[in-house]
Amino acid sequence: MFPVGVDGLEEVLGSALKAGTTLLIEGDPGAGKTVLAATICYANAIRERPCLYVSLRERWEVFREEMLGLGMDFEELSDLRLFKYARLPVIINASMLSTVTKVITDYVAKIKPRVVVIDDIKLMVSTHRFSMHKVRSVIQNFLYDLSSVIKGVTILVASWGGDDRAVAKEFEHAVDVVLELHVSADEGMLNRSIIIKKVRGSRVPSWGLPFRIVNGHGIKVLSIPVSIEEVSPPSSDVIRMPCRVLSNTAGNLHKGCLMLVSYPPDGRCHECVYLPVALMIALSRLKVAVVSFRISSSEIKYATAQALKRIGLDERLANELVVHAVGVNPALLGLDDVLGICDDVLRNHCPDILVLHGTEILDFLYGGSGKLASTLYNLAMRARLRGSSLVILYGKNHGSTYEALSALSSIVLRLEYVREGNKIHPQLYVWGSGKTASVLSIDEVRQCIDEGMKVLSTVKERVRLGESLLKWGKKGRGVNV
Repeated sequence: MFPVGVDGLEEVLGSALKAGTTLLIEGDPGAGKTVLAATICYANAIRERPCLYVSLRERWEVFREEMLGLGMDFEELSDLRLFKYARLPVIINASMLSTVTKVITDYVAKIKPRVVVIDDIKLMVSTHRFSMHKVRSVIQNFLYDLSSVIKGVTILVASWGGDDRAVAKEFEHAVDVVLELHVSADEGMLNRSIIIKKVRGSRVPSWGLPFRIVNGHGIKVLSIPVSIEEVSPPSSDVIRMPCRVLSNTAGNLHKGCLMLVSYPPDGRCHECVYLPVALMIALSRLKVAVVSFRISSSEIKYATAQALKRIGLDERLANELVVHAVGVNPALLGLDDVLGICDDVLRNHCPDILVLHGTEILDFLYGGSGKLASTLYNLAMRARLRGSSLVILYGKNHGSTYEALSALSSIVLRLEYVREGNKIHPQLYVWGSGKTASVLSIDEVRQCIDEGMKVLSTVKERVRLGESLLKWGKKGRGVNV
């Protein structure tokens, strides 16, 4: 199999690129077609599968510098004779077409590449210059056989125009794999996506893969939608609630499930919502990663450490439990970028719980279209796929996004305020899957926190005793030796 060199796209394509495959990369100008073709070329060349890159458009110096900025050093591969860049003239008549095909054939015979890229194929077979009969002849007698000759992969890059649909259809029919790249501008941001249009002999997904072109990295797929069939049922392992009343009213949270903690944006009561979550984390010694859309990473670490210290954990243990924290300004990003960041945290840090803080900011920026709900749904599925639970802290108690999150959640804790005379009192609405909804008074919540802290104190004492016995045992073994 031939690697693609792009995480995410590799996962979706699977074994599509095998010896004898012809791949067509088509799409909008500026969408990243050349970068993707170069990435596949580079990924194979560094595995000692030589690549020939034939360009009818770009000078070598421009290509080399652009790709170096994306983390691909083609000059080094050229020195190792694993890469050859050949710039050929734009074809304007049948005689030149024959000359170019012969030059490519000669290069193939000389360097014996396993991957050949031709960029841009439109400049080679435009119907403005040749009849459709001639185009078909080039496809059938040269391009289609090229993959078999090199026993590898041929990549054709194409920027079709409006008048090229007939040619595009001929190519799409003849090749084995078609990737279509799109780029669009939305509120000043460029959004790119890869659509897998065809994989011969396989079903293709109906959705696109959002991606960015990142300096020093190249193409980065931001997220991959997850099919329900891919996701296992929730784990039988449970994360215990901090007290009996929450266990009885909400049940315990199964690993891989979603918990929604909501509150009014102008009535955040840390005691009611944050401390029960902190106790849940501490009692089960869970590794936690936090992504905040409202505060910076240093503020997250400080606030999380303060909450854990408030329930009785020392700073050392509090820092051990928080494995990663990152602050994200969603106003500078698209939703696909936000999902990609969260997915990176899940993949790179493997937390037991991923906490999203300030999720209401996403709703203020992106709510209303349904895109936010689908983004968070995909994130919940990816968290379950990786065995992580998702806790969403959400500063709104109403609206379509709240309803969608509630529908996805296994447990809902919703802070509300009720008026009694001239006073306003907080109360906690509690619901768990398979349970009847309940309302806890502030006094019941405080009793829950006290109970959890007593259990935590007992656990800590047992841990200290165990550590002391372990040290004593090591010391004893040292004396005996």
